[in-house]
Amino acid sequence: MSWLENAYQTRTCALQGYRIGCRGRLTLHHLISFGDAQGNDAIRELLEQNPPELTEWICEAHHTHERWAETKEAKRLLWRRKADEFGEAWMRYVVDSLPWKVAHPEFRWKALVGR
Repeated sequence: MSWLENAYQTRTCALQGYRIGCRGRLTLHHLISFGDAQGNDAIRELLEQNPPELTEWICEAHHTHERWAETKEAKRLLWRRKADEFGEAWMRYVVDSLPWKVAHPEFRWKALVGR
């Protein structure tokens, strides 16, 4: 392997095997959408930084073509994947400390992972 092949992590769709086959290139998906953060400049600025805790790589079929990534089940899969990657305690801290102007119970860690 060359240094270039070792420099970048090989990525696959985070929803590989979920409902449909993967197609297209990978795109960066925000687990909390910019629409959800509308009117909240602090969260929008945070999302613009593409933090790895709040983003995931998803193929075009799951992300933009058929929008399977927007289903509740897929979102739970993605949040659980983040808990596996970063640890549940860290993800709970990150999600529960987001600077919402108004408290959104649906954006608390327990609600996102369905516990």
